[in-house]
Amino acid sequence: MSLEAMLAENTAALKALTAVITAKIDTVDVKRVAASEVAIQEEAARVTKGNSGKAPDKTAPKAMTAEQFAMTWADYLKVDDDSERAERKGQIRKVAEHFGVKKMSEMDKSKYPAALAILKGLQAGETPDFMVEESVI
Repeated sequence: MSLEAMLAENTAALKALTAVITAKIDTVDVKRVAASEVAIQEEAARVTKGNSGKAPDKTAPKAMTAEQFAMTWADYLKVDDDSERAERKGQIRKVAEHFGVKKMSEMDKSKYPAALAILKGLQAGETPDFMVEESVI
């Protein structure tokens, strides 16, 4: 579920809860009040589940192991042209230095998403800012 959809759903629930709380009830209808309270509790439980009452997403990516992470970078080196491979090795070396490690396999798992985002950019032909050499004029 997108963030916008979740916000819209939470806003609607908040408006409904606010309307119930601020409504002026002239006559006390015990059944109606009890039903409203049950509805409020059910709505609150549904909204706070985090997944809006849906079953867990089984397609969500699982945590990457160190071996899978290293293989992802090794796959980036698999090219036929020796000069391109050497260039990619240099890029990987710079990424490792950027994260303060000598080899990608030594990287802390908490940094995997950032490193993989850089890899995705490299594969798309983008150059990260930390790899751009500044020229002195």
